[in-house]
Amino acid sequence: MIIDLQLHSIHSDGYLTPTQLASFVAKQGVKIASLTDHNTLSGQKEFREACAKHKIKTIPGLELYVRLGNRKFNIIWYNYDEKSPELQAILLESQKRRRRNMR
Repeated sequence: MIIDLQLHSIHSDGYLTPTQLASFVAKQGVKIASLTDHNTLSGQKEFREACAKHKIKTIPGLELYVRLGNRKFNIIWYNYDEKSPELQAILLESQKRRRRNMR
């Protein structure tokens, strides 16, 4: 069974929409997939719906930019509560920090 638990769409640094991505991984024979866009959940619903049409099981995923002291790294988080106020606050702060750094 082919599993891909780190996929990115146009909602972060990928080249395909979540729907196109689901079609692509289906053609590769993937049976379980996780969309782990950077610091956003905006493509999750579309990805889940598109994967369902291809009979691909989805696992909610997210790749977060994290800073600990002077170190920066990414962590991947699976099976989170999408409606969690704490998660929404983390995402909002991360997006604000990214915008500040881009300026």
